[in-house]
Amino acid sequence: MLTERAAWQGERDIVGADGVPCVAVQTLTPVSGEAGEPARVVCVLQDVTERRRQDEKLRRMARLDLLTNLPNRAALEESVDRAVRAAREGEPSALLLLDLDHFNVVNEALGHAVGDRVLVAVASLLSECLDDRHVLARWGGDEFAVVLRGVAADEAVRVTEELQARVSDYRFDLGFEAVALGLSAGVALVDGALEGREVLALADTALYEAKERGSGRVVVLDSSDDARRSEIARTGQWVRRIRDALRHDRLAVHYQPVVDLARGVPVHAEALVRMLNERGGLIPPGEFVPLAERHGLMTAVDRWVLDHVVQHLERHPSRRLFVNLSGTGLEDDGHLGAVEERVRRALIRPSQLVFEVTETAALRDFQRARRWMERLSDLGCGFALDDFGTGFCTFSYLRRLPVDYVKIDRSFVSSVRRDRGDEAMVRAIVAVARAMDKRVIAEGVEDAETAEALTAMGVDLGQGFLWGRPGQAFVEA
Repeated sequence: MLTERAAWQGERDIVGADGVPCVAVQTLTPVSGEAGEPARVVCVLQDVTERRRQDEKLRRMARLDLLTNLPNRAALEESVDRAVRAAREGEPSALLLLDLDHFNVVNEALGHAVGDRVLVAVASLLSECLDDRHVLARWGGDEFAVVLRGVAADEAVRVTEELQARVSDYRFDLGFEAVALGLSAGVALVDGALEGREVLALADTALYEAKERGSGRVVVLDSSDDARRSEIARTGQWVRRIRDALRHDRLAVHYQPVVDLARGVPVHAEALVRMLNERGGLIPPGEFVPLAERHGLMTAVDRWVLDHVVQHLERHPSRRLFVNLSGTGLEDDGHLGAVEERVRRALIRPSQLVFEVTETAALRDFQRARRWMERLSDLGCGFALDDFGTGFCTFSYLRRLPVDYVKIDRSFVSSVRRDRGDEAMVRAIVAVARAMDKRVIAEGVEDAETAEALTAMGVDLGQGFLWGRPGQAFVEA
């Protein structure tokens, strides 16, 4: 309300001089006369139509997957919550999680751009099979999700099988080759007994089981399975614990030395994340990292670790630290931008940071992994390819990735003195890395004899329990 002294401002719809409707911010300011009495009001109109249009566009984009133009994960979660509320009013629904079988082969063999074309085509195929009642979303990577409203179990299975048939019967024309793909599906029936996040966890469990059984399978789960509900409850508790750990700083960075094998002295260290329980005890990464990755929390963990590593390096400018990037984080271009910005703001030399990506994650989306490496390398950071030797077509991919270090997987290192095949693999990795001017690190070194053998084979650096387990103290030379 306009008073004698206070201005008033509000938004209103008006018609412009050209007769076109627009949105304006109107400001009314009272002006006093010589005796202090209200004399007049100054009215100012500011056309904010374009700004409102851009704001609305940004709001829509925040809920859309930019590649497929489908609703994204956040929008899907809201749709699941609405389906749960409707189920409690008597309308059953189902949530489908769909995963493209062997899509990684397309990405690895034909490149990220071709893979994106396939994902757009799959989105179109799935959309054609669904009516307006249902919500199709991109869940992430090569996974899609569908909320089927007003359907019982039999109808949910029928629709799922129809979607599978539509994709498997289609040949994706890539210009020079036609590719066939299949779908695995996890189905969670929505009856109102579970909360939205529990329905998502149930569907995720169903999809995991479907893929374990082989390609093109369907697994249906509902809330009546007590064992499943207990598993989901445990998963939900862990997810809440991880969120609480991020919120209340109950994570820790431990350091494991990286040793120069020829001199036997630590030269760098790897920063490894640990989680603390409510009493301050350590929780090993194997218990929380897989869940954080499956439930979209790993990028937040990555950023927490990077922030603390940067603070450490700002206090110790002579040190160099290796930092892991999660495979799920590589799929998020927004995460890449956040990492770049943190490196730019840091009061360190970017060369103090070496980011690690596992070979499996790099091969899953080669073009995207290379983009991460190129952009962070442009800032001056180093890169290491972790768990090397566990993928396929390894050497041909290595020459196309701008990495500085190759970390030989511990499965080859542990038996290198006993297994001639593992010895041959290590020697081959060293020879190829040297030819490409990359340094070699052996992971999982546990005894002096193995360290001596690796040194003789030309391995540059070592890491393992021989020199110490990960701990809070940074081990210096």
